[in-house]
Amino acid sequence: MNTQIDKNRKTKSIIIFLECSSSWQAEGFWAGNRFGNDVVGPTIMFEFALCFSVIAAWSRKNQWAMLPAGLFTTIGLVTTLKILIPQAK
Repeated sequence: MNTQIDKNRKTKSIIIFLECSSSWQAEGFWAGNRFGNDVVGPTIMFEFALCFSVIAAWSRKNQWAMLPAGLFTTIGLVTTLKILIPQAK
């Protein structure tokens, strides 16, 4: 019985991840048109972080997803700061 519940959770987690990934395309396209192509990368990184955070919040067994969520948040933040803060020469 536990294996069936675990399979259902895994399937739901995969479905949530795929639903979020479809929004990455829309968010990246919107950000590229609105703010320029420089912000597409950080937008996609933050979307990845959001999806992994949702997976981690879905169940206590999915706590592994906090590692990629933190990684993608850090990459998105560093990339955004590099874009927003001009380099002094």
